[in-house]
Amino acid sequence: MSTRDSGTVESIDAAGNIAATLDKSGRQVRFNVHANPHFDYSYCMTGHSIQGKTVSRTLWNVEASDPRLSKLLSATAAYVGVSRPEHDLQIFVDSKADLIPALSRKNEAAKALAPEEIQQYSRQFELGIGG
Repeated sequence: MSTRDSGTVESIDAAGNIAATLDKSGRQVRFNVHANPHFDYSYCMTGHSIQGKTVSRTLWNVEASDPRLSKLLSATAAYVGVSRPEHDLQIFVDSKADLIPALSRKNEAAKALAPEEIQQYSRQFELGIGG
């Protein structure tokens, strides 16, 4: 298994032996959780790596009140977060009051010049002022 591999745990026995099937390749993997202490029983993906994927269920942790993390939240992040699961979505949030403003924000960079800016650059170019 490698980073970003996902799979389905088929069985776990009392001794900590896990049998799983990797989603992409169908390959079967077996390991012991005690021999692999770095293994965690949970599964997570970043918003970036989950784009374009569909999953059965999503547990979405949103930290809306932390100013360092809330800058990453926007309408686009909300769309990605809620549109991945086929069957179940559960949202966990640290502040309901901060959730809606954070997810309503649009983080769009300017992609084109406004008509006024085009006219300004055209005039500068004609006068030999600009590049």
